[in-house]
Amino acid sequence: MNNINNINNMNFMNTNDKSIYRLIKPYQSMKVYEAKTIMHGAGKCYKELKKTNTKCESFTIMNVNDNSIYDFKLSPLKSQQMVLQKDTNELINNQYGGSEIEMLKNEIEMLKNRITALENK
Repeated sequence: MNNINNINNMNFMNTNDKSIYRLIKPYQSMKVYEAKTIMHGAGKCYKELKKTNTKCESFTIMNVNDNSIYDFKLSPLKSQQMVLQKDTNELINNQYGGSEIEMLKNEIEMLKNRITALENK
């Protein structure tokens, strides 16, 4: 009986105090990553971004557990270190704004990445 109660009390999305992170910009990834900290989650998303050879100045991840959004700016150095941008409100307000051309460019890039991933299978 105790085992059944323990299973019912488990939170599927948050095991061992970990959060689920997902890359949402420059393209929306279908992969999710479990991490204890925002920086570990960002690192996992960044590795995915590097694998796709997507050229970008920044990327955005979402904490799936609480829908919070984090924007990371990549430094222009060859090592491309991640820097968390402090003002995420601006990102949230402008997330769906901007020109249609930029949105189409992002969508094209996302489709190119999907094609490349399918070709590599």
